[in-house]
Amino acid sequence: MNTPEVKERPILFFIGVLLLLLGLYGTLKTVVNLVVFDRYPQEGVYKLPFTQPEYYAPAQREQDCASNYAYMPQMYYDVNGTVRPATAAELESEVLYKAQQEVSEQNCVTGVEEARKMAMVNDISQSLIFLLLAVGILTFGRVFRKVFLNIKI
Repeated sequence: MNTPEVKERPILFFIGVLLLLLGLYGTLKTVVNLVVFDRYPQEGVYKLPFTQPEYYAPAQREQDCASNYAYMPQMYYDVNGTVRPATAAELESEVLYKAQQEVSEQNCVTGVEEARKMAMVNDISQSLIFLLLAVGILTFGRVFRKVFLNIKI
């Protein structure tokens, strides 16, 4: 009995190896980012357009939050243009303004920390997806060729 010859599919092998290399690159760079840096960088390992969420913003540091919400003291002037002391209502509004600035700064720092965590989770998941796809294509592509292409209908 002659069994039909199974065609080799070099493109499938090439795609599998490419995905394997992408997965290994992402895994190694993620491990380096975890080990070397005190805080995980916000930029992802894979900087491709389809890998960034649509709400992605450029990286920001925690120090930037403090400078964005720095309090500037208010000067109050008379009708004549001379500096005068603040009234009770003005002092009260100044205290509220300071409190709002502190809350805004804390929200900014929290956002930066969440962006770092999200980048880490995305890097880990994308690396694992590439590795799993590569393993799947390289192993099951071979099984698929041997089993399903040898079936006689």
